[in-house]
Amino acid sequence: MHRKYGMILAVFVAIVIAAAIITTPLPGSIYPQSPAVPEGSPVPSLPEAALPLAELLNSTYLLLHEPIGGFSSPLIWITGPDNATFNYTFYSRDYGPGSVTLTVSEVSAPLNTTPVAPSPGISAWIIPDHFTALPGEETRAQLVVNISPEGYSHDAVIRTFWVHAIAEGEENAIADDWIRVRMGDRPTTYIIYATTGEIDGQDITVNRGGRWAGNLTVSTGERGTGPLLVWVKELDCGTMYFSSLDTPAPSAPGSPAFSIDPARFTARSFGNYKIPVVITTNPDVLPGTYCYKIAISAPDTNTSFSSRVQVTP
Repeated sequence: MHRKYGMILAVFVAIVIAAAIITTPLPGSIYPQSPAVPEGSPVPSLPEAALPLAELLNSTYLLLHEPIGGFSSPLIWITGPDNATFNYTFYSRDYGPGSVTLTVSEVSAPLNTTPVAPSPGISAWIIPDHFTALPGEETRAQLVVNISPEGYSHDAVIRTFWVHAIAEGEENAIADDWIRVRMGDRPTTYIIYATTGEIDGQDITVNRGGRWAGNLTVSTGERGTGPLLVWVKELDCGTMYFSSLDTPAPSAPGSPAFSIDPARFTARSFGNYKIPVVITTNPDVLPGTYCYKIAISAPDTNTSFSSRVQVTP
C-alpha cells in the first residue's frame, strides 16, 4: 500500500491551474451521442505515413478516430520504498485485430521520447506488455514502478516514465503516454499538467437572430485518458455564481443556444482538441448580456471557466 499524507488532495487542489471544482453530472442527464465528425463537415482522410507525435496530439480528428492509449490513475505521493501502480488503457476503436507491444523507459520529462539512464534502485515494467487488440475493445494494463531503499529519496523528487506503444499495421496510433512518480518524506508543490479549456472569445457578440461559430480548445493533462464531457450552464451575470451541484440543462427559453459537437468523447492525455461551438439566437432572444459557465469533466480533474455572450439588436 502507498503511504500518503492526508493533505495531498488539498495540496493538489491549491495548485491546479484555473480549475474550478465541480462534481460529475448526475446520472440521468441527457446528452445526445455526438457524431465523430461535425454534421456538414468534410471527412478528412487518415494519413498513410507516420506523423510526428506533436502533430498527432494537435489533430482533433486523429485523436477522435485513431486507436489511443494512456493513463488515468489517481494522483499519488510515495513516502517510502514501495511499489507504485498506474492504470493504462488502450482503446482500439476500429483498429484490429492487431498486435500491440508496450515498452517502458525513463525520460527527463513528459512528452520527451529520449530515454535517460535509469535511476539507481528504481525499475519499471508494464503488465501485460503484449496483447492482441480487437475492434471496439478496451485493454487495460498496469505500469508498476518499484522503488527500493536505494532508489527512494527523502527529499522531494519526480521521476518520469514513458510508455511507448507499437500497434502492428497502424502508423498513427496515439498510444504513448507519460507518468510522473513523485516521492519524498512529505508532499510538496510542483508543476502540474492539468486539463484546461478556453473558447475563441470570452466576450462574444451575436446579432439578434444570428449565429456565432468558433472553437472550444480542450487541452488534456497528465493522467487525462478516458471519458470527457463538456457542458454549459447559464449564470447570473450580476454574481457569476454557480453551485458545485449544478448539472447540465437546456438553454432557457429566450436565451442564446449553445451547440458543442462532440460534447462527449474519449480523450487522451496531453491531447489538444479543437471542438466546434455554435451559438444561435432566435428572434425572440432579447438584446443584452448573457453569462455562462463552460464546464469540462475529465479523468484528471474537473474545471470550468466563464464566458459572456452579448446579443445586439
